[in-house]
Amino acid sequence: MTSVAREGGNYGIANQGVFAEDGSGGFIRFGSETDLFNIYDACNFLTGKAYSLIGLTKQEILNGANLNSIITLHGSDSEADQRAISKGINFNGVRWRK
Repeated sequence: MTSVAREGGNYGIANQGVFAEDGSGGFIRFGSETDLFNIYDACNFLTGKAYSLIGLTKQEILNGANLNSIITLHGSDSEADQRAISKGINFNGVRWRK
């Protein structure tokens, strides 16, 4: 997803009209979730799920994401980012199998 966003031409551009030229301006739904995510929040959703699968707590994941945003000079993580990460953490459609 990151390559689609960065190489597709819409990374860092606030408005490309109704549809992004590369088609990545759509929305993604995971399983039976009722929420739709843009590509950036979908990546946050997947990040939250991945870190929860390796055993990090919700607070560790959210604090880490916020700290990363601050360190990379983007300021505090947005409410939308934190919400997408939380939704990923709580998503039951993927479980760790031994």
